[in-house]
Amino acid sequence: MEKYNNLNNKNIIEYIIRKKSGKINNYNYRKNKYIPAIIYSKNINLKINIKNKFHENIKKIYNNNLKKIYLIDKKNKKKIIVYIKEIQINPIKNNIIHIDFIKY
Repeated sequence: MEKYNNLNNKNIIEYIIRKKSGKINNYNYRKNKYIPAIIYSKNINLKINIKNKFHENIKKIYNNNLKKIYLIDKKNKKKIIVYIKEIQINPIKNNIIHIDFIKY
């Protein structure tokens, strides 16, 4: 397993696991500067939040077709390699509303 300190910092995104989901909860997460996201995998779908400070890095990765990202759990530093499946962007504000990842 690679140490995430040695990886390209642009492809490393920290996340926290979401405890609640739904329209109102996601609105509150966005209001508190988080991007709601989900990681689809074979066994389980993991609902997460990504701090808004990674917004520009994610857009650059997606726009340059470098869709491979290393997600790091903020609490226990567990690394998950994912690909971006889809990004939903607010057309007026040009900010990310939601991200779908697929586990590698």
